[in-house]
Amino acid sequence: MSTAVAVAEEPAATNLHLVAAPTVDVAAREANRWLLVFGTPCLFAGVFVAAAIGSGIKWFLGLAIASLLVAICSLSWLALSSDTNS
Repeated sequence: MSTAVAVAEEPAATNLHLVAAPTVDVAAREANRWLLVFGTPCLFAGVFVAAAIGSGIKWFLGLAIASLLVAICSLSWLALSSDTNS
């Protein structure tokens, strides 16, 4: 009876190095959150006002007012949830 012998091969040498974790800029993250959450409804309000003026369709103004109400609510939420003390 023959026995098979497994030959252990040494793993190839690899050049490993540590990578520093990226630093999180809290101020930039907060500014991006404000721009996204508050800027988007304001942008839509502006687009709807421009569409109402350009086309003469009056119900676009209703969408603009609704967008401004969303902007006011998002501004209140952002102001209350802002982390500026830490």
